[in-house]
Amino acid sequence: MSKKEYHIQLGKGDVGRYVLLPGDPGRVPKIAAFLKDAKPVAQNREYTTYTGFVDDIKVSVTSTGIGCPSAAIAVEELARIGADTFIRVGTAGTLQTNVGLGDLVISTATVRDDGTSKQYMPVSVPAVADFHLTMALWEAAKKLGHKVHLGVTQTKDAFYTEENDPSLPRYEEIQLEWKGYQKANVLASSMESAAIFSVAMIRRLRAAEILAIIGSTFTGEMIVKKVGIDEMIQTAIEAIRIIASRDKTGNDCSIAILYLNLFGQGEILIGLEKLRRHGACQRAAHEIEEVLLHDGIPVLFRHVEDPCASELVLILRPWV
Repeated sequence: MSKKEYHIQLGKGDVGRYVLLPGDPGRVPKIAAFLKDAKPVAQNREYTTYTGFVDDIKVSVTSTGIGCPSAAIAVEELARIGADTFIRVGTAGTLQTNVGLGDLVISTATVRDDGTSKQYMPVSVPAVADFHLTMALWEAAKKLGHKVHLGVTQTKDAFYTEENDPSLPRYEEIQLEWKGYQKANVLASSMESAAIFSVAMIRRLRAAEILAIIGSTFTGEMIVKKVGIDEMIQTAIEAIRIIASRDKTGNDCSIAILYLNLFGQGEILIGLEKLRRHGACQRAAHEIEEVLLHDGIPVLFRHVEDPCASELVLILRPWV
């Protein structure tokens, strides 16, 4: 019998390498319902875990509880028993008027307004999501047709500082901070990703985050309506299919499309990072073409130097 990790009460073999991380233990069975043959594995403190399958891919769902301290513990202990790829699936409050209720937000990085990550890394080091996993989430959301935003989010420790509460000693300072984040185009606020990203960076794991917007931080309405949660779960599961397929084939060339905001005419040059395996270029080209066509961007010219090329370049001319 394998040794159980102290907090999560899980051992080797209990979880897959791919793990979804909601905060709420009550949301774990809801997410597990999207998996095949999912079964409860452990429950201890705020950590509830189910393990099942996405197609033939072993996937687990583990709750982290609220906030960064318990989230860091979850990632640390899950990594010790074989997990290496984490997608936080949570809810958040919007900081931007163009990010509405029910929209999805994918974090590229997060503002470290928490205490836990500061005990892991110097404050000057950013907490950044894994690029490949983030792009898998982006591709999945676009494929499924969900309204999604990509950008920096904020991680905090104190939930009720979002309220418009003048009795707080730091009220004026907090309001200025929210306005500063708005001007910096920080998209949304939640409570776990700074720790998850920081631990993943240090331990050489992969971590990303997708959020469903259920509140409005900039108006002080922390929870307005619980919407977008099913879409968030569907997107995370589809992203696991995408990243697991690339892990299996060795094609980790994640499509280098951070969404093409096309203004005016002209050519756009998209370069992919070096590909590791023979024949990967054709697969990558096909995947990119599918995503672009789905977004209504016509591919008029595609060029691959040769089947064994170490680099793939696409030249696109958008219709305007």
